[in-house]
Amino acid sequence: MGETLLNGANFASAGAGILNDTGMVFNKRFPMDQQVDFFREHKEKLIALVGTEEASRILAGASVSITIGSNDFLSNYFIPISPRRARYTLPEYINLLIPELKRQVMSIYEIGARKIVVAGVGPLGCIPFIIAMRFGTNQGRCVEKYQQIAMDFNARLVSLVQELQETLTDATFLYSNAFDLSLQLIQNPALYGFTTVNKACCGRGPYGGLIACNRFDPVCPDRTKYVFWDPFHPTEAVNRLVSQQLLFGPPSVISPMNLSQLFA
Repeated sequence: MGETLLNGANFASAGAGILNDTGMVFNKRFPMDQQVDFFREHKEKLIALVGTEEASRILAGASVSITIGSNDFLSNYFIPISPRRARYTLPEYINLLIPELKRQVMSIYEIGARKIVVAGVGPLGCIPFIIAMRFGTNQGRCVEKYQQIAMDFNARLVSLVQELQETLTDATFLYSNAFDLSLQLIQNPALYGFTTVNKACCGRGPYGGLIACNRFDPVCPDRTKYVFWDPFHPTEAVNRLVSQQLLFGPPSVISPMNLSQLFA
């Protein structure tokens, strides 16, 4: 690796969540706790490369993006045989998630991060997987029950970010409003160049939402017109728009400042 360590690192893992048991239906994933361990190891490698003082300066000056939480619902609580759902009501489950995430963010801070961006979960009720599960009853529309779950979780997340900022005053915490930003694309697709908002570009079943995309599946003729690539994830076109909004967008998208202001 060598000097490539200085360019940044990505510890994200498909299927992972805040809780260690999230995503157990997948063959392999790295839960948030393990991702934090990777970040700690990354610091040690930086120290070996440039020394303790410079490694601390690099970490303090870098932005750390934390985008996690959706899988704790989709690949844990929403699973019919989920032990978590049998044990906790939904409010109790959210009460379980938030302190866990707080502990993990505190660990990231203690390792040396000082510019931390925490993203809310997107509109869960609008993803093709959820719409497909309600096939025949919701006519392809976003499912309000799951929208409300996302909003309830995000409200707690906003409070957590505010609490962290008040407690750790030598750091800067940003909250990115993935829910409203994504919902804006879904509700006003033509404004952003999209034509299909409830069907996956690659996937099978109703709305392409029941079976995840694989190398044998046909893809849509023009993925730039689709909001969703597969049953769960947005397309590259959406990610580009989101990235621009995080860099230069208003406080309704990312607060208390955007990324360009953070690094000004």
